[in-house]
Amino acid sequence: MTINVTKNVLSEKLLYKLKLFTRDGKAPTNVNFFTWQASIIQTSNAIFMFKLDEELREQLALELINKGIFKKVPTKWAANIYLMSRYSNIPWHTDENHKSTCTIYLNDKWSSDLGGYFIYQDGEELKAMYPEYNKAVWFDCPLNHTVTLSASNAPFRETVQIFVNEE
Repeated sequence: MTINVTKNVLSEKLLYKLKLFTRDGKAPTNVNFFTWQASIIQTSNAIFMFKLDEELREQLALELINKGIFKKVPTKWAANIYLMSRYSNIPWHTDENHKSTCTIYLNDKWSSDLGGYFIYQDGEELKAMYPEYNKAVWFDCPLNHTVTLSASNAPFRETVQIFVNEE
């Protein structure tokens, strides 16, 4: 399975808008406890989801096209910001209901001791990726992967999660 990584994927202007999007007092669109299957929640703490508005989705799509992640704007796709609280994780799963998945890391400061690693299975091997600021990790589904537990002193682990269902 091929994992694609693009560093410095988004412009600073868009990153700033994305960070502000969850800080303007709006309530999350959803929380993992209410919409995810129990097998994906397991013992995780809260993961808050904020559905991007149309303006941000359009800007995001254009920048992803410019970086070669999208060939064109997909007809069916979702883009959300996820805020993973302390002691949260996402257990092993495959995103099998999607054609492809992309994660863009938004934390400008993150320590390796804070957890939140993306781990995926590559044949018999497990490989891990550090949640590095403004890095996109994207892949075609299904792919067996997980996000490790965030530490007790971790700030929210902030990502843009993109799920493409059709090109």
